[in-house]
Amino acid sequence: MGAWLELFRSLGQALIALAKAELEAVGEELAASRRRLTGALALLGAAAAVAFWTVALLIYTTVQVLALWLPQWAAAAIVTGGFLLVVALLAGLGLHRLRRLEGPARTLARHLEDHREWWNTRLLADGETPPPRRGGEEEESA
Repeated sequence: MGAWLELFRSLGQALIALAKAELEAVGEELAASRRRLTGALALLGAAAAVAFWTVALLIYTTVQVLALWLPQWAAAAIVTGGFLLVVALLAGLGLHRLRRLEGPARTLARHLEDHREWWNTRLLADGETPPPRRGGEEEESA
């Protein structure tokens, strides 16, 4: 009877330790996602600021073309093209980072699935099995 009590006690302690470790791991991943989201939004904000000045240059270019029909407009057009390239680059980088983000619901679902598999294999196995690495990756044995 004492062995059963000890087994249940150790199972309860293992569950509590697992829950604490899982909450900590999820918190770290959510913090990393927040940092990546902040970076992506900063790039999109920079793209918006550059786009604002691009509109001003486009207006200037249009005025120059219509008013003078001189080579001055060519220089303004080249500068405007440069600003458009910067806008495209910043917006592309920001959108690329946004696409790489994993949502909080997906992060939690992945962690729950990883630990469901771990508990199934650990409870059925005789010895101790370490939990799987993040993303379901198995550790390579030497």
